Amino acid sequence: MWLFGRAPVLALSPAGLWIRTRPTRGQAVWLPWEAIAQISRRRWLFEKMLVVKPYDPRILPKAGFYTALDSAALSALHGSGLVATLNFADKSEAEILAAVAHFSANRCHLT
Repeated sequence: MWLFGRAPVLALSPAGLWIRTRPTRGQAVWLPWEAIAQISRRRWLFEKMLVVKPYDPRILPKAGFYTALDSAALSALHGSGLVATLNFADKSEAEILAAVAHFSANRCHLT
C-alpha cells in the first residue's frame, strides 16, 4: 500500500488537466482541453471513476513502457487508460464534476 503515494491524481486548469497515468507512481500526463475527446463518469463495482479519453490514444505509449502496460488493463475496463477515482478524492463527486464542466468550458464532450 505504501506505493500508492499522496501525489495528486487529477488537477484542472482553464488550459487543460493533469491526470496520473500510473496508480503506483506519481507520473502524470498533461492534456490541453482541445486534446480531450471525452470525459465520462464510470462505475466498476463500488469504484466510481472519471475517465478521460484523448483524441490521440498514442499519448500513453509516449509516457513509457510501464505506463502503457498499466493503462492497457484500465483501457480494457473503462475504454481509456486515463482514470481518476471519484470515491477517495479530497472533494465530493459533485464538486469534481462541476469543476470539470467549468474548466473545460465545452471544449470536450462530457458524459
